[in-house]
Amino acid sequence: MIHVVSVQPATGLSLNVTFDDDTSGIADLSELIERSDVFAPLRELTTFRLAYVDDGAVCWPDDLDVSAERLYALVHELPVPATLEQANANEHAVRTREQQRITSPGGG
Repeated sequence: MIHVVSVQPATGLSLNVTFDDDTSGIADLSELIERSDVFAPLRELTTFRLAYVDDGAVCWPDDLDVSAERLYALVHELPVPATLEQANANEHAVRTREQQRITSPGGG
């Protein structure tokens, strides 16, 4: 299972997220936050910017959190997983992509 190791606010309702597989990127949460009443408090940028990592997930005050698997999918432009199998498939896809990048001519 993937875990978030660090998080920093980016522009708007986006976060710069680093995962325990040493990948990182920007996760745009604007659609999730705008469509969900649960996340309504995060529409206030001062609250959104209070994001922190707890037990591998990104959290905010008042028991709001977003799973590492959802963030991983957003960062890597993959489908948001609904099952453990889909989350594992996303991790495999990223590992494969990274390996191809490293071993291809001109890659890493």
